[in-house]
Amino acid sequence: LEAANGTTVTFKGIIVSVEPYAEQYKNQNFIVSDNGVDAIYIFRAPTETAFEVGMEVIVTGVRSEYKGSDQIGSSPEVEVLAEGKAIPVTGLELSGPETVKANAAAFLLDVTFTPAYTSERDIVWSIDNEAIATIDADGKITPKAVGTVVVTATSAVNPEVKATFTIEITEAGSVELPIEVDFLETTGNPVEGWTYNVNSKEYADGSLRLDGSDKFVLSPIYDFSTSLNVELVVKGNNTSTASKGLIIALDADGNVLETVEFTLVNNKTSTVSGVLPAETVQIKIGYTKVKGNMGLYSIKVTAAE
Repeated sequence: LEAANGTTVTFKGIIVSVEPYAEQYKNQNFIVSDNGVDAIYIFRAPTETAFEVGMEVIVTGVRSEYKGSDQIGSSPEVEVLAEGKAIPVTGLELSGPETVKANAAAFLLDVTFTPAYTSERDIVWSIDNEAIATIDADGKITPKAVGTVVVTATSAVNPEVKATFTIEITEAGSVELPIEVDFLETTGNPVEGWTYNVNSKEYADGSLRLDGSDKFVLSPIYDFSTSLNVELVVKGNNTSTASKGLIIALDADGNVLETVEFTLVNNKTSTVSGVLPAETVQIKIGYTKVKGNMGLYSIKVTAAE
């Protein structure tokens, strides 16, 4: 917003996000921000339902800065010009395991949309060799035999927008234990096959930071065929005893088999562990946030005695 703080401004754009705002602002109607182009983000009181993604609107209000972003202050005037306007998809990108065993559990690839706030999110999935692996309408891939397959994701709205991903299916067999991963050596570059959803700014000490209940670290798909002992080196950062770390066992369908909770030691590293059942095919590390965050340094997986 090219105007001085405190100046009344008017601009037009499309709503790309409507999110509940923090509890302390529940008496405000909403705050609207402009990301420098025509995308408008509305932060509203939890009970406010007047606005939807895809609406074209005109916003008038007093400009302010909040944590480095340009914003219109609370309770601006918003005139809806068009409802339910589509936000076209312009690109797709696929990511996931590049190598899996022939007896691995079914799995999904991650899809990244461009723009991230597109309303056109339906995908048509296909695979080039169903003798090696199959794929269903939801994109779930089931390995069947040794070989290489190419998965294609195509926008259901615009067939010109598509992405491909190559997967090598290798001989079936059990994973060799122990598995040891030192995240300090790979901060910012995920260990091959492991999936991260962590804060983008790692700690100066190199640990991965899980600062919300939606953050996690997920192992590749393994055929363990034995009960497991999972050992973590972690640190509680300005946390409380009410905040819990989680070691989660997932089955072949992605369902939770068992969850082991552990308490973090505030501002100190500690070693924690949990035993998971033999049906486990993926291990997920999570954090139930009440206060602060959890730093993850390493993981070691061994056969349980």
